[in-house]
Amino acid sequence: MGILDIRCIGINHEIRKEGFYDMEIYRRIRIWGRHHHIELFGTVLGVLLLVMLINSISICVYASKENNRLLSENAVFANSFTTSLSGKNGTISQIYVNPERNKCVILFKFDDMNGMVTDAAKYQVFIKSFDVFKGEYVSRRSTQLDVMGGFYVFGSTGYTALYLSAVNGFPRECYEIILRCNDVLQINTSSSGNENAVRDASYAQFDQWRVIINPNGNTAKECGFLDDFDITSLYQDAVIDENESKIRESLYDDVKIMYAGWKKIDNYRNNLESLNVKVPSMPVYIAGDELAVDEEGIIKYRSGFDFIDGVDYDWYGKTLHDTSFLDMVKQTDMTDIQFFNSLNNYQTSDIPNTLNTWYMADGSVINLDESDLKLNNTQAVVENIKSYNMALNDYYNAKRLYHCTHLVDYLYIESNMKMAGKYFTSNYNEGVVTVW
Repeated sequence: MGILDIRCIGINHEIRKEGFYDMEIYRRIRIWGRHHHIELFGTVLGVLLLVMLINSISICVYASKENNRLLSENAVFANSFTTSLSGKNGTISQIYVNPERNKCVILFKFDDMNGMVTDAAKYQVFIKSFDVFKGEYVSRRSTQLDVMGGFYVFGSTGYTALYLSAVNGFPRECYEIILRCNDVLQINTSSSGNENAVRDASYAQFDQWRVIINPNGNTAKECGFLDDFDITSLYQDAVIDENESKIRESLYDDVKIMYAGWKKIDNYRNNLESLNVKVPSMPVYIAGDELAVDEEGIIKYRSGFDFIDGVDYDWYGKTLHDTSFLDMVKQTDMTDIQFFNSLNNYQTSDIPNTLNTWYMADGSVINLDESDLKLNNTQAVVENIKSYNMALNDYYNAKRLYHCTHLVDYLYIESNMKMAGKYFTSNYNEGVVTVW
């Protein structure tokens, strides 16, 4: 037998004691055993609540940032409207602010002013802070807005405007604006179900409409004429410039269509001549026209034919800011109304654009009946004739649109500008703007 080393026994004993001690700690902190369900439930619940709390905070922070972004970007939150009794539809054409954002003009455009009051003195305005994200008023206390203003009606043009001047500027918030007419010329029976009447009985008593705006929104258009406010400048810069820009685009589109048609006509004429077709002379409405592209790529057009129910004047490089196109076309002793009536009195007469009978160079008649075409050469002739006639029609239609519609509409814009500057009505009476 070997000799027993007492020291080794002691060492092993200590190691075993230390091992049992570690297992005891492990056993005590082990919460997922079958005897520790309560501890496990509490721990998991705490973690879930912590995660939910973090998520809720994140969502609230994101929502707040998103709301602030929307509030900063948008100047209009309720754009279209329908008057509660007369049933007239309209939109906010634009919101104008000065650089300091303490003056604001809201320009309204109605589809139709027929049956609406054109006297601004009959209108009132009510303003209150509105939370667009909750869809409710901010509070029942008075809005912290010190504002004065006036209301304008530009005759029967369809445009009205609300001018507001805030002494201390507009706070960064949205406003519900109710515009009320205290007279009703006609009631549209189909407008009785106006959705605003559900929450406000005044919509059933007065002819009014509602918009929601934010004068501090980035989409509001900054302009200088509000600092030294002049209503004629507003109509010129706001209404006329917008409509003038649109009509000039339409005129140039007409010219582009004519230019494309001109090139096609020339191409088909060359094709027909190469096929030994006797090509007739150009129609009278196109023969004297000139179309050319200048060094800047702009198509310049000069007409060699006048429509009796249309007009012709040079609008290139000119605008209503510096030029009167009416003075170019009407007699000095004629009023605008007399001039426009003179155009309307003419009977439109269609000019024959195409020939029904075509000839080859040898004098033989060309059969345009596609069902009887046998030779490839004859097919090419007929196809080019039909394409040529179509190009002539397109050119003629674009030319009539240019001279008889869009150039005339341009003159109406100028005439309306002069009339609106003279015949608008305004209301700056006490109580016209109420903040509640």
